Amino acid sequence: MWWTKYIRQAISLCLFFSLGAVLAPPLSPAAAQTTNIPNVTFRLAWDGMVEAPGWTELQVTLQNEAGDWEGELLLVDTGNLVTYHQALSLPAHSRKYYRIPLYVSEGWGLEMQLQDAGGQRVYQQTLIFNPAPASPVCGIADSQGLLASDVTNVCASTFLIQDLTWLPETPMAWDSLDILLINGLDTSELTAQQQSALIGWVANGGRLSLSGGAALPQTLAGLPDMLRIATPGAVQTFTGLDTVIAPESQVTAPALDLGPNATPILSPIAGAHLTAQQSFGEGSVTIIAWDVVQAHSLDGLSKLWKEHFKSEEELALQTLSNENYFNTQWLFAVPGDKTPQLWRWLLFFPIYILLIGPLTWFLVRRLKRPVLAWSLLPAWIVLAILVVALGLNGAFGSSFPLVHEIAAIHVRGEGLPAHVLQGTAIYAPRTRQIHWHSHGVPRPLYGNYVLDSSYNEGDPYPVDVTYKDGIYEINVSRPFGVITWGAEGTYVPPMFQSALSIITSQEAPMITGTLQGEVALRNVTLLMGNGQYALHLTDILTAGMVLNITESLTRTYTSYYYGQSSDPCGTPNIYPYYPGYMGKPTSMSTKLYLESLYNAACRITAVVEGVPFPAQDIGGVHVAESCLIYTVPCPTQTPGVIHATLRGNVLPVSGGWANEDGSVQMSAPTTELTYILPEFLNIRTVQVITLTMEAPDWWSGPTPFDPAQEISQLALWDWQEEQWVAHPLPTAQAPLVLNEAAAQRFFEPHSGLQVRLETQTGDNSIKLTVQVTGTW
Repeated sequence: MWWTKYIRQAISLCLFFSLGAVLAPPLSPAAAQTTNIPNVTFRLAWDGMVEAPGWTELQVTLQNEAGDWEGELLLVDTGNLVTYHQALSLPAHSRKYYRIPLYVSEGWGLEMQLQDAGGQRVYQQTLIFNPAPASPVCGIADSQGLLASDVTNVCASTFLIQDLTWLPETPMAWDSLDILLINGLDTSELTAQQQSALIGWVANGGRLSLSGGAALPQTLAGLPDMLRIATPGAVQTFTGLDTVIAPESQVTAPALDLGPNATPILSPIAGAHLTAQQSFGEGSVTIIAWDVVQAHSLDGLSKLWKEHFKSEEELALQTLSNENYFNTQWLFAVPGDKTPQLWRWLLFFPIYILLIGPLTWFLVRRLKRPVLAWSLLPAWIVLAILVVALGLNGAFGSSFPLVHEIAAIHVRGEGLPAHVLQGTAIYAPRTRQIHWHSHGVPRPLYGNYVLDSSYNEGDPYPVDVTYKDGIYEINVSRPFGVITWGAEGTYVPPMFQSALSIITSQEAPMITGTLQGEVALRNVTLLMGNGQYALHLTDILTAGMVLNITESLTRTYTSYYYGQSSDPCGTPNIYPYYPGYMGKPTSMSTKLYLESLYNAACRITAVVEGVPFPAQDIGGVHVAESCLIYTVPCPTQTPGVIHATLRGNVLPVSGGWANEDGSVQMSAPTTELTYILPEFLNIRTVQVITLTMEAPDWWSGPTPFDPAQEISQLALWDWQEEQWVAHPLPTAQAPLVLNEAAAQRFFEPHSGLQVRLETQTGDNSIKLTVQVTGTW
C-alpha cells in the first residue's frame, strides 16, 4: 500500500529520537549534580574524646568547586534508630561550615552520610570516638606546640589545641573536658556561642587557666567580662620566685591588678601579684602572668594544678544523679485527671441499649405497626455512630496525644546559665504520624525505649530529627508504644535568693533566714552534704514574697546510702548515683573524704510549672513541670554552744552496719564505726562526749537489756597516741562521759569519733548513741 512507506519512515524517526533520548546526558538538576560532589572535611570536638553517654560537636566543612549543589547531611545513630537531618545548599564555588551537636550513647554506632537532591548517597563515613578516661582530661590551647602528653602528671589524658576556632559551641560538648589552659592565644576569635559555652562549662565545675607572659593581654581580650578576674599591668622581670611554681630565678611577666573577688596564689613580689584565682559557680578561673608552656615552667604548672584544683574524686562527690540520668519513673507518672474520663462511655451504652431494645418495642407496639422496626433499628445505629464519631470520640481525641514533660534544671549560681535536661513522654494511641518542634537540642533519653504497660524495656523506634535555624523538628511514624524523648541545653533560670544561717545556742541547732523567688515554687527543700541531709522549708513560696524560715535541724533526715542526691525533687531516680560510701573511690583516704564533705556545696530544690523547651505543634493535653536545683551558699553557723546527737552519721563501717535509728548490727567479731558531725555543723572545741548503749527499738526480751551480754569490749581511737584505748561499757543509766582533754583526744573535728566493738558471736545488735557538746 502507498502509506506503508510513510509508516516505516515514522517508525524510523521514533526509534532515532528514542535512542537519542537514551544516549543524551541527563538534564535534570538532581542528575546534573551527581558529578559535582562537594569536598567534605570534618572534625569532632576534643579529637573525638567523649564521656559517653554524653555530647560532642561535629564540625563539618563543605567545599563546592563546581556548580550549584543541594542536598542533605545525615547523621545516623544505628543503635537508637535515630536519623538527624541537616539541609545543605552550596552555591557554585562556595565553602560552608556547619556545627552540629551530637549525642553519643554508650556502645555508639554513628555514621555520617551526604545525599544529593535526588536522594543518592555520595559520601559515607563512620565516626570514630574515644572514651574519656575516668581521671581528669586536660586541654592546652597553645600555638607553640611545646606540650608533651604527660608533662603535667595531673591529667590522665592531655591534648593540644592550636586553634581556638575548634572549641565547641555546644555547651554540653564541654562535659568531657576537666581542665583547659589557654596560653598566649587571641581569645577575640571566640564566637558568642563559644563564650557562652565556656561560661557554662566553668560554672558547672570546669577549671580554666589563662597565661601567656607578654601575650597575656590578648589571652584575656576576648573573654567574657565575668571571667577576667585580673588585669595585666606593665611587663616586668621578677626574681626570687617560688621554685615550686617557676624553677628559674628570673621570669618576665606582667603584674596583675586583681579583681574584687580574686585571690592571689603567690605572695606579691615587688608589690605585684603574678597569679590570681577565683571561684566561679562550681568551677574556677586562674590567671598566671608568665608563659607556663615552656620547658622550665611545665613542672610548676603540674604542681600548681595539683595544689589548687580539686581531684576527680572530690568532683565526683558533688554530682547529683539527675544531671546524668533522667528520672524515667517520674516522667511516666502522668496525673490521672489529665487522662480521658470513662463516665461518658458508661453513660452512653445504657442509653443505646434502651433505644435499640425496650424503646423500639414500646413504639412499635403503641403504634401497632411492627414494620417500623425495620426503620427504627437502622436509625438508632446511625445515631449511635454519629454520637461516637462526633461526640465521645472527639472528647477522647482532644486528650491525645497526652504529653508529659519533666525538666531537671541545675542552677550553679546567680547570673550563671543553667543546665537543662528535659524529658518528654508522649502517649499517642491511634496516631500514625507524630511530629513536634523544640528549641532544646534533641537527644534520646537513657535507653530510648518503646515501653509496654509495665514500662519494661522494649525495642528502639525509628525517629527523624531535622535541624533548621535553631529549631528542631522530630518525626515519628507509626508509634507502637509510649514515646520517650529528651532535650538538653542552657537556660536563663528564674531568680532565687536565700540567706540562711544555723543558730547553735539552743538545745537543737536551728535554721533561720529568708527565701525569695521570682516565680511561684512548691516543695522547697534545702539539701546539705551532697544531698544526704534534707530539710523541707516550705510547701509553697509565692512569687516575689520574702518568706521567713525558722526550722529545727532535728527535722532533717539522714539517708546515707541513697539520700536526696538520687531524689532531688522528691521522686526516686531509676538509676541513682550514690554519693558518699557507694560513690567514694577506694583510693581516697578517710580524712580527705571527710574534708570534701565539709566543703560540699548546698542546694535548694523546688518544683515550678512548665519546662524550658516545651514541645510545640503536637496538640493534645500537656502536663509540664520542672525541678529547679539551685546551688546556694551553705547556711553560715553562728558562734555558740553545740549539742549534737550523732546517730546514723557513720562512715566507714567494717564488720557490720549502722541504721538511721542508731542501732548497730554486728556481723563479725570486730565492728569498727566512725561517728562524725553532720556536714552542716562545725565544731572548734569539744567539751563533752557521752556514749550510751541500750536495746534496739525493736528488741523485746523477758529481762532488762544488758550490753555486756552483747559486747565483750568497747574501744575508742586515740587521735593523739594513735592507738585503740579500751573503755567500760556504757548503759542508759550509767553512760560513758569524756570531758575536756579526754574528749579532745578521742574526737577530732574533721575525722570524728572512731569506735571498735568486739563480740563473742559476731551476730549482735545494740543501739549506740553518741552525743557531742562543744563550741564554735
